[in-house]
Amino acid sequence: MIPAIRGARFPPISPAEVAAALLDAALEPSSGPRHRVVTTWGPEVASIRELALDWKEATGSPGRVVLLPLPGPMGKNLRAA
Repeated sequence: MIPAIRGARFPPISPAEVAAALLDAALEPSSGPRHRVVTTWGPEVASIRELALDWKEATGSPGRVVLLPLPGPMGKNLRAA
């Protein structure tokens, strides 16, 4: 069984893009606060079900993707993407 949160959506990003963004941030000259947030993702947005099916295909997992509800504020936040 591969659990997936019903209605949740995420902007996927490749590890190479994350590494490039981190390297860029680390190498830029200091011009203010050292602790800041770097936001990078997308541009597409995929359902958690789509991402689970992609993972299943990539790994050869025989598991079945099962959509599960996640109520409350956390579920609301994950469905809002």
